[in-house]
Amino acid sequence: MVVAALALLVVAGGVVLVVVRDAGAGSTPSSDLALRNEVKRVASSFAANVNTYSADDVDGYRKNVEPLLTPTFNKSFSKSIDDIVSQMKQAKVTSKGEVKSAGVSSLDADSAVVLVVCDADVTSSYGERARHFRWRVDLVRDDAGSDWLVDEFKPV
Repeated sequence: MVVAALALLVVAGGVVLVVVRDAGAGSTPSSDLALRNEVKRVASSFAANVNTYSADDVDGYRKNVEPLLTPTFNKSFSKSIDDIVSQMKQAKVTSKGEVKSAGVSSLDADSAVVLVVCDADVTSSYGERARHFRWRVDLVRDDAGSDWLVDEFKPV
């Protein structure tokens, strides 16, 4: 009877190990960490680039930011830039963004939300000003599933 009970425990333990191992298949701690680091890198790059600009180089600004955006978000983003370019040039605005911190709020295979803390030192014909931003950056995989792109961002 004792031998049968021990045998049953060994079999049950084996089943539990297989179930636990299979439940975690495809998501190892190292791959999860790599994915988290990748989405933080993309969101941080976006935050730094969107806050680094010069009224004298709007085309360079677009060149740095647009590749990070989904096509849909790029349309609305480009329109907003078009709307403020003359104001930026008139005030001779320059800005340098610096990401202070980023953390993953949620993550799955094809979407992520990253919270980003970014500061910017802004200089214009009106003087200097420090800006402090706290954003929620929504990322999605591109159509090929290889790159992460910014689909939206909001202040938090």
